[in-house]
Amino acid sequence: MDIEEVLKRVNRLIEAGRHEDAIQVIDNAIASGIKDKKLYTERGRRLQYLGRHSEAIESYNEGLLLEPLNITLLFRKGYVLRKVRLYEEAIACFDSALSVDPEYSDALSQKGFTLNEMGKYKSAIPIFDKVLKESPKNVKILASKGIALSETGEFEKAINCFDKALAINAINAFVYYSKSIALRQMGKEREANATMAMINRPW
Repeated sequence: MDIEEVLKRVNRLIEAGRHEDAIQVIDNAIASGIKDKKLYTERGRRLQYLGRHSEAIESYNEGLLLEPLNITLLFRKGYVLRKVRLYEEAIACFDSALSVDPEYSDALSQKGFTLNEMGKYKSAIPIFDKVLKESPKNVKILASKGIALSETGEFEKAINCFDKALAINAINAFVYYSKSIALRQMGKEREANATMAMINRPW
């Protein structure tokens, strides 16, 4: 089988929910001498789906040996590293991807999320701003920027971000929760309680 035939078979197995079998097909193809970054990428994705994070990272590493600056492999490796809280290593992957494509929105977004999780809120804010220039209605980015602003004491700006997010998605419980926390930190208990009550509102 060539690479395209392998991937077609893998996709059929994935559609059937047979992820372990899909991994085995990829392993067999690699063992037969087919070396292609697509195989390592897909194997990593399947392993990641199954929660086998260390194996997923290793698969991405094998693919990166073939193409060290492949932005898809770098992004996916960084994503898994973030999930297992290896934040510095995750940032290094996103930065490597961004060195190839500085406008790579997914890598920018994940870098911002990672910085937030590290507590580096001031560093995250300009990353979110860059993403929002291209995707001004991205609710997750607006909410994440709002959290970063709230954590740095810029509560009015944070509320503005949350309100923009809610104007796009008026039933997002996470945004209401985040906004209520910011309002409470501002000493606006009544508004905070009213905002929190929106979470259980029957839409």
